[in-house]
Amino acid sequence: MTDKRILITILLVTFLVIILMFPLRNEVYEDDFVFAYSVEQFLNNHKLVISQFSVPLFFPTFWGIIFSIIFGYSFKSLHLAIIFFLPFLAIIVFKFLKEAGNIPIKNSFILTLFFISIPWIFQYSMMFMSEIPFLTLELFSLFFYFKGIRERDNKKLFLGSIFASLAFFTRQLGIVIPISCTIALITSGKNNSLDSRLKNITSAVALPILSFIAFSWWSTIPQNQTIELYNYQNDIKEKFNTLLSYPNSANIHEKIELLKLFFHRSIRLFNQIFGIFSPILILITASNFNRIRKTILKNRLPLLISLAIFGTIGLDYLINGQYNLAYPHTLYRYELLFPIPWDHIWKFLVGLGIILFPQIISLNFKKVKKVQSENLFLIFSFLGIGILSITSLWYWNKYIIPLLPFILIGIGIKTRNFILFNKYILI
Repeated sequence: MTDKRILITILLVTFLVIILMFPLRNEVYEDDFVFAYSVEQFLNNHKLVISQFSVPLFFPTFWGIIFSIIFGYSFKSLHLAIIFFLPFLAIIVFKFLKEAGNIPIKNSFILTLFFISIPWIFQYSMMFMSEIPFLTLELFSLFFYFKGIRERDNKKLFLGSIFASLAFFTRQLGIVIPISCTIALITSGKNNSLDSRLKNITSAVALPILSFIAFSWWSTIPQNQTIELYNYQNDIKEKFNTLLSYPNSANIHEKIELLKLFFHRSIRLFNQIFGIFSPILILITASNFNRIRKTILKNRLPLLISLAIFGTIGLDYLINGQYNLAYPHTLYRYELLFPIPWDHIWKFLVGLGIILFPQIISLNFKKVKKVQSENLFLIFSFLGIGILSITSLWYWNKYIIPLLPFILIGIGIKTRNFILFNKYILI
């Protein structure tokens, strides 16, 4: 199939899913009423007012204002504003896999369909919240930054900076992306002239720096300071002070408790990764069973890694007194697969993911002499977003969403020479 036909197919599938979401209801879901408050205040009073119970979401707010002007203010209009991102999300996932990851077109197609079928994507497409806008902007910025770093193309780097700035104005977590790009450009551009490197860095970060300055100035104005924003900022300071302070009898207990918290959240995060991606891992294994079996017989390290992960979950139980397999409770609390509750199925999905994930990641493993700068950028972005997620004031299972593209790309790159549709999927 050609690129054009596959993109049309992806869009048709996406629009079919969108049609199934209709008719939209004028109802509140989770916390979207908090963010809808800013839209309503702007339409009524022509002022940007942030709810005391939220952090500023500038881009989604103005995006919601545009849709409210066109279709009238209602939760239907605000939910439609988020659903609008779905086709663009599907397209950029496919483009990233195929063009940036150099993954075969059919494999990119399968992985894209899998990605947009992840339950978190559907759930938060129906809410006026930051998850889907941020994910879409994150992927666009990753795509252009990745290609800009690889090709040393200032135009692509600047395009990446535009989407990174919009991502930052959607969730402040987005600041990680231009910082990661800068580190990648600085650490791996030794073959280029100093003037060329400075132009690359300026193209990549000038706009995000201006965005950060503007946000910092705005947040210093007393009437713009919200309870939630203050709590987040104060929590970050307290955690850094606890971690960086010199250990003594007065603070050692706080350090240990904080590290236990981070460890427990990390286990939750990785268990979600194993559970969510286990279906595609099962498909890859089933389609390439003999090839993967031979690889496993030659290399026992992945099996040892799986055992270590199981042991780590057990250690988490001993430390915190409970297992946490990151079951998406809000999604499947009352759902059954025939007579079987989904929470039982989730345990098996996590277990299979723990067994299969190391096997897939170890495929075609070679000693890496040098990590390409664009791959370094993805690694830094993944680590930065992951660290900020587990050290946040609150931690919810939905915090996995910004990390999903990195896992998908990693699996795609590792299996680019494998068949993902062998008599199981017809294209």
